[in-house]
Amino acid sequence: TAGEIITGAGILKGVSSLNKARMLGKSPTTGATKVYRGVRSTHPGYKNATQGIAKPRRPLTGHSDPLKHNMYDTKSKLTSWTTDRNTAKRFSGYDGVILEKNVPTDKVISSPDLFNESEVLLKGTVKDATITRP
Repeated sequence: TAGEIITGAGILKGVSSLNKARMLGKSPTTGATKVYRGVRSTHPGYKNATQGIAKPRRPLTGHSDPLKHNMYDTKSKLTSWTTDRNTAKRFSGYDGVILEKNVPTDKVISSPDLFNESEVLLKGTVKDATITRP
């Protein structure tokens, strides 16, 4: 129905378009979505993350199935991101990094988000992300 957003928290009714975009991490004026990726210092991709890069585990031969990826089969062409910085902070731990990036909304792949992490997926290698500390 018009005026409703279905999220992991339920349906939001009567919320303005501007506020809906903000709640979903989207920039209403640019068609971009701000996403975050928390990377622990012990993660195999940590060195790349310290350079603002996120690479999928299998960029050429992996699957592209969001459900399989969400269910821990991360041998895919996808990387996991979130629209919630606090979730990224949890994944980064105290000694990791958080990558931040505004990506075109049409490049954001919806995740089944079975673990309520505000998860979204990006296909391929992501470069030039801003590196922040938890």
